[in-house]
Amino acid sequence: METIVTHPRSSVFYDKNRDIFIKKFTPKISSRIKYFFRLRKYPGENFYYISTFLNSLNIKTPTVVKHLNYSVETKNIKGISLEEFIKNNPTDKDIINKFTTLVITLIDNSIYCGDLSLDNFMVKDNEIYVLDLEDYRHVKFFKHNKDEFLRRLKGKVPREIFENIIEKL
Repeated sequence: METIVTHPRSSVFYDKNRDIFIKKFTPKISSRIKYFFRLRKYPGENFYYISTFLNSLNIKTPTVVKHLNYSVETKNIKGISLEEFIKNNPTDKDIINKFTTLVITLIDNSIYCGDLSLDNFMVKDNEIYVLDLEDYRHVKFFKHNKDEFLRRLKGKVPREIFENIIEKL
């Protein structure tokens, strides 16, 4: 098994034999308490929940092979990051419009995420896949407003894409 990424709160491994990625979460004790008392979903559980919900909205996500409280296994998408795709294809309006539609769908369906940087998305066969779903929230009662969502998005995507999103909202 190959280590792909190691962060203080999570690690990603690649199992070449099974062609899957394994993400293991190591949350702070304050987060573990919230999970234990069900104030929040465990990260593995939330990843699966958000993946299922986004798929119901026709938004592509990695296929979840297995999820536990503190880990998730997903099939390899075999694509490239959206950031790299746009860098290599800056005039591809189709993929920019798909990303714009994806972001608007998230906003319209009360899906909140603090990190919508382009490297958290992959492109395969001209389709966009959403990654790192453990931190997404489907806000049902206390809705985050659109301005807060856009504030967090600004600066994480190229100005042209941000303006495209604003224009279509």
